[in-house]
Amino acid sequence: MENYFSQIRSRARNKSKTKPRVQKPVEQDGLGVESDLLLTPEEKHDMEEMERKGRVRRKAVANEMKLWPGGIVYYQMSNGLDGDAIGNITSAMKIWEENTCLRFREHTPISGSLDRVIFVGIQQCQSPIGRRGGPQEVMIGGCKDDEENQYKTISIAHEIAHSFGFYHEHTRPDRDDHVTIYSNNIMEGFEMDFRKIGVRSIHDIEPYDVSSVMHYGPTYMSKDSRLKTIVPRMKNLMGVMGQREELSFLDVKTANDLYKCSNGCPVRLDCKNEGYVGPNCACLCPKGLTGRDCSEVVRSNTNCGGRLTSTSGNFSSPNYPGDYTSNSDCLWVIMGPPGSTITFIIEDFMVEVLDNVCYDWLEVALQGPHIGGARFCGVNQGDENMPPRTMEYPGNTLLVRLHADYSNEFKGFRARYTIHS
Repeated sequence: MENYFSQIRSRARNKSKTKPRVQKPVEQDGLGVESDLLLTPEEKHDMEEMERKGRVRRKAVANEMKLWPGGIVYYQMSNGLDGDAIGNITSAMKIWEENTCLRFREHTPISGSLDRVIFVGIQQCQSPIGRRGGPQEVMIGGCKDDEENQYKTISIAHEIAHSFGFYHEHTRPDRDDHVTIYSNNIMEGFEMDFRKIGVRSIHDIEPYDVSSVMHYGPTYMSKDSRLKTIVPRMKNLMGVMGQREELSFLDVKTANDLYKCSNGCPVRLDCKNEGYVGPNCACLCPKGLTGRDCSEVVRSNTNCGGRLTSTSGNFSSPNYPGDYTSNSDCLWVIMGPPGSTITFIIEDFMVEVLDNVCYDWLEVALQGPHIGGARFCGVNQGDENMPPRTMEYPGNTLLVRLHADYSNEFKGFRARYTIHS
């Protein structure tokens, strides 16, 4: 067995060095009250007003005057932007347009509105919150990947979200129920990045979402880039906290709710599994679910995954106990009748890890299909991100996803489940 694990560790050490080992902030500049926020004196006052009315679910501006009328955001590209910057800004706007009713229109002298976002190449990654009135700058010069010095489209999408009304997720009044802030590890001068927003500033919409693109990662604004400044109370959510890969399901839902994108729909569909009616008047489903009412499972890209409805059963990664396939995503949905609960048991587990970073991972959506789940990886019980043997899920629809990247495959996992009526 020792020789086997030595071989595994040798394979892990040969992992491509282009992969990041430390999660670093993309929004780095400290000229605003938050590193990527430009706030008015009124907004600064709101940041100093702490929670007074109980723990509620908030994420975006409450003042409708700060929203863009009709969901149309006018924009202008500054003269100093190069083609790479313009291309990434355009892609970031397209991400929001494809998922919401928000529309971005180029500002012209005859556009009929003086209000507009001006994208500038200044070396920060900053934006004001919501519509200010008149021209307002979104700085994207600092929205680059630290290692490759390339613009990161999703980081620009993050700044655009600020401009149409989003605050940071980790500044919500209810955040202490979900994460722990380590103030002593925060870089001097950046303490305001972690201060909760007052209740007058934010809109009551969705549950707390560690996987939101608006959430900071564990070492953001750290004194030495290693000390943790923010840690999820469910520690295996660390792998999704601060992700800058894609909009989360609740990021999109919040924008659609904020701008009332489905208000004109003639019929209200009964969307299942936390799905909701979107701007096209059809059910928008959590990742991995599909169908008219979000009750079907998206087909995996390899011969794996599926819908599991028997009272109990077993399943495993493809080729188990041989190595799973590279570049694969397998999704299983354990689905019981309404009111049932699920017990999920891991019987064997070996998924790639390097320096406590999950390059491959098993994700278990323990908070529901609509919120990013706990991610597990590891090759022995001493590894930080190994899963517990038994997980109890209080709902009737549990999503389990295996993700594998392009190299270093392992034998994966074997699991069993029981549905309790």
